[in-house]
Amino acid sequence: METRRIVVALLLALILSGGATYFVYTRLRGQSRSVQMKRVVISSKVLPAGGVLKAEDLSTADWPVSLPLTGTFSKVDEVVGRALVYPLERKNPSWSAISPRPGQAWD
Repeated sequence: METRRIVVALLLALILSGGATYFVYTRLRGQSRSVQMKRVVISSKVLPAGGVLKAEDLSTADWPVSLPLTGTFSKVDEVVGRALVYPLERKNPSWSAISPRPGQAWD
């Protein structure tokens, strides 16, 4: 008799948890919204300080518009030819470590 009670309680708990999981899953799936993305320039490898950026050192990646970054660029051409003041890790989207173009002042 005692074993039967335990089995019934476990089955009831399993059914209730499955129903709750399905309910939450359907609610969350219905709330999915598309995130607007923009292209940003990232470093394609680890870049040492003092190096001049070349096109093969860079690539682009999608970045959510809702998470703004300062010092980003959308085109590789805007970054090529500038020197790095600080080293950058791979896939870094922030370019505050680069020098300004010749003839431009530091911000």
